[in-house]
This record gives sequence, C-alpha cells and structure tokens, in this order.
Amino acid sequence: VGGGGDVAGLENGQGGGGGGGSHGGGLPPSPLSSLPPIAGAGGGASSLAVPAFVPPRIGTSLGLVEACVPAHDLQTALADTLSTFCFSARSSYGFVLVHGCVAASTAEYQRELTRTEKLLLSSLTRSLPPAAARDMPVYLPVTSPDVPYRLLTFLLQPEVEVAILCSGTPTLPQVLEQCVPQNWGGLSRSVLPALADLHPYENLPTSTVSLDAGIKATIFVDHALQRCIVHWPFANRSGGSGVDGCATGGATSGGDLDVLLSWVHTVHGAGAAALTPGQGK
Repeated sequence: VGGGGDVAGLENGQGGGGGGGSHGGGLPPSPLSSLPPIAGAGGGASSLAVPAFVPPRIGTSLGLVEACVPAHDLQTALADTLSTFCFSARSSYGFVLVHGCVAASTAEYQRELTRTEKLLLSSLTRSLPPAAARDMPVYLPVTSPDVPYRLLTFLLQPEVEVAILCSGTPTLPQVLEQCVPQNWGGLSRSVLPALADLHPYENLPTSTVSLDAGIKATIFVDHALQRCIVHWPFANRSGGSGVDGCATGGATSGGDLDVLLSWVHTVHGAGAAALTPGQGK
C-alpha cells in the first residue's frame, strides 16, 4: 500500500512543512486543541515523546489488527462521532488510532475490508512520521488492487489520529477545514484529551475488567473481529531499575512479552496468524 501524497504539518496553529510533498497554503489554527509543533514533510523534529523502550507490535506478529478498548462512555462518543465524520466526508471506511491501536472503526471498515487490508492500513498510518494531516494513495490487495483509494489522516490530539478512505473527493483542505472541526470539535475538551491520556499498552478499561495483580501481560485474540488486544500495565509503572523505568520485582519486560507471544503461537498454531477460509477473509 501507499505512495506519494500530500502531508500537512502544523506549527503553532499555522501551515508547516517545507519540502516536496507538502500540502500548499497555510492551515488555519486548529479548532480542536493546542497541538505541539509537529513535523510535516521537510519539517523539524517532532516534539512528541518517544518511549525509551517500545515493545514489538504483537498484532503484526499474529497477523491481526491491534486494538484497544476505552471506557464505555469514551467508546460510545468515539464511535458516534466517527460515523458522522465519515458521512460528512463521504467515506464508508474509517478508524481511530489511540497510541497506535484501533479504538473505533466503522461497520463497513470492519465488515468489507479483509483482515490483511485492515492490518496494512493501521500499520501504515502508525508508522508514518507525525503530521497534522495527510493525503496519500493506497492500493488494497483485494478490495481495490487496480484503482487506488485516498488515505486521509488527521491528528486530533497527540497519540489520537483518525483515518478514512476516500475516492477523488472531497479534498484534504475541505475535510480539514470543515468536517474535522464540525465533527470532532465537540470532543476536544473532554473525550479526546481523555483518550490521549490513556496509558500506552493498558488497552482494557480497568473500571470494568479486573485481572489478578500477578498477571504481568495479557494477549486477547479475537478471531471474530480479526483483532488482538495487548494489556501490559507494568509498562507504565515507574520506579526501580527495570526496563523503561518499570518497577523491579513485578515489572515485565520485552523478554516477558516474547515468552507470552511464543506461548500464544504454540497454543493457536498457524491459526493465530492465518484464519481459515471458513473464518472470514
């Protein structure tokens, strides 16, 4: 998937990005939040913090989209707003990434795209340098192998990004200046900051899901929705001399995740990475 495209940077609410591939013209001040300086094409270094230790994406290894499950009220607001946003942008396929994990998606995205296509789209969006907005062509192996869709992405908050698939219209400026503030502006004071503040790798709502304190990390494999959820709470605990500041004596590490992933492969075998035809696309 992928190819050249427009990238809009944002510097203190103004159009950014210098070099080739940048979206021309200044961008209006963001109606959503006061974003830190973000590098567009040809821009400077991003101000977004990168953790000292980032574990491998378990979902990629399993061939499944890696997802997170916010609290119920956040899920509801996110799903409803994504639906109206996609309708206003004339798109059927959309998803929201929170810390690189899919937190919400449209019914058409979930039902009509293949497992591989969903994994490719989330992996591509997550792997790109931070930018306020992007517009790039993508070929989908099964759904559209010959005619490209346009992948439009918008940074709503640091670590919260929405992506949609469009045809030739609307343009990136139209969506950025009209659809984004109209649909996401109402979530800018509470929902979006709450999503951005979620701890990376704590992908289950602790208010409704209770796990034994002795469990270091958990991988949920959901074949029905073709996704997995990685819950690794010790990755965010400070103190001691463990990996990335994790407390010693109870903290987990990348090695522990390797053991857990190996166990998942042993239990599920090839089915963890390749669903049979009877289990979906």
